[in-house]
Order: sequence, then C-alpha cells, then structure tokens
Amino acid sequence: MDLFPVVTIDLTDPKLVPEKPFYKRTRAALQSLEKFNVIINWEAHEESVCPSSVAKFFFDIGYKVKLCAPKFQSHIVYSVNTPTLDEATVEESDVVDFVEWLGMVCLDGHFSEDLNAYANQYTTPEPNVALGQVRTLQWRGFFHSHQIMKLIDYVREFNQNQDKLWSAVYVQGFSDAPVIEAKEEQSYYTNGDNGNICIFKKSHCWFCKFRRGAKQYK
Repeated sequence: MDLFPVVTIDLTDPKLVPEKPFYKRTRAALQSLEKFNVIINWEAHEESVCPSSVAKFFFDIGYKVKLCAPKFQSHIVYSVNTPTLDEATVEESDVVDFVEWLGMVCLDGHFSEDLNAYANQYTTPEPNVALGQVRTLQWRGFFHSHQIMKLIDYVREFNQNQDKLWSAVYVQGFSDAPVIEAKEEQSYYTNGDNGNICIFKKSHCWFCKFRRGAKQYK
C-alpha cells in the first residue's frame, strides 16, 4: 500500500504571491492532482466574524460546500465499580487497567463482579470502589487541537472544583488519518486511530498514549 506524503504549504510565505515562480510551481502541482474532498476546521479569531464565513468563501469561488456537524451521544452506566488510582502507590499496570475499564464504560459494556462469570463479561480490576453512576459524553467530528485543549482544560478545572472521584478525556484520530503525533506520516488506511487519554484526579493527572505501529504494507 502506498504511503501518501505529507505536504505542508505555508500560506504566509512571502514567496507565495501571484506571479512569483514559487507560487506558480505550487499552483501547477495542486492543479495536477485528481479531484478530492477536503475537510476544513476553521476558528474565527474574533467573535464578530461568523464561523460560516469560510464556507461562504469557498462557495463563492465555485466549490461545493457541505456542513459537517459533529455527532453527539451520551449514556450513563449505573451501579458500577470503578478501579481506584492511589497517587502514592499507583503503578503503570494500574493505569493500563483503568484505561481498559474506561474503554468498557465508553462502549457501554456489560460488567460483572463475579469472578466466575461467563467469559464475555468484564470484571472490574482490584482494588475498586462502588460508584453510583458514570456518564459518558461522546463527540464525533473533525476537531482542531485548540478545541481539544479547551475541553481538556475545562475537564481538569471541573474535576478540581467538583467533588468527583475522577474525570477523563479520551481523544482518538480518524482510522485513515494521514499524520499522527508531531506530523509523523501514517500509512493511508493502515490505521491511524492513535489514542490519547488524560485521567484527572484532583491535582493529579495521568497521560497515556496509544500508538499503532508505523509499518508500511506493500
């Protein structure tokens, strides 16, 4: 499978102006490509600027524009046991177990505290405590890193100010994401769904990264 190269075009480059050779070469290279769809996430720098103005700009110059609104869903898991993370004694394996448990919560999986339960049931790792409910909020869409950082900051502040046992944020990329961390190239459709998990407990934070292999399939 071919690796699609990552190309960065700096629109602020002083050489990227009409009639200059660099501009002409860039334009010719882009015009040589086949038709393709582009996903754009754009944030206005001023509140007075309408967020949809970028859509109008492309529409006015002849492009087909479609609004891709994020999808939202939420669910609550009731009467569930949650693994505990002791700041003084926590080990890497404890955090890994917690992240696995968190994944089951996000998938609304079936929990059982019976160690002899059927194989397709999930038993909460020890030690754990009973929790009244866990609410999961899920957004699917194309988000800018600034938007994700705003969410992380909000959740961190929420956890510190509210009497909650813990809060967490899990961010996952598209399965066909062309780049991963630090703009490292990813084999197209090999799998780019790399994950980042932030777990907040009062003033403590655990950050976990899940990275797929960079193997290129021929």
